[in-house]
Amino acid sequence: GVVQTSTEKGLAQVITPFIDKLIGEIERMDSLLSKKISHKVEKVILTGGTANLPGITEYLSRRLGVEVIIGNPLSQIKFNTELEPVFRRELSPTLAVAVGLAMREL
Repeated sequence: GVVQTSTEKGLAQVITPFIDKLIGEIERMDSLLSKKISHKVEKVILTGGTANLPGITEYLSRRLGVEVIIGNPLSQIKFNTELEPVFRRELSPTLAVAVGLAMREL
């Protein structure tokens, strides 16, 4: 499953069907992409709050058969170095849309 610890197994039972639906959508897009331009998905970049779920990248990678990484929309942004690295790492995936809009000045 997605989450490995015993205290999170109930959560995993609730979340796994939604993650499996996401996997189905990725597979559907991969199929459409390969038909249109003869190209397969080689890597998945995961963003949003779901990216912080323990074990999610491993689960998706195992199910999809491709590398899955957590996107870091803050990687090219300068900010206060006093901001805790753990906070940046955990917050970063949830900021993808906001950072993208800010970069486009919307």
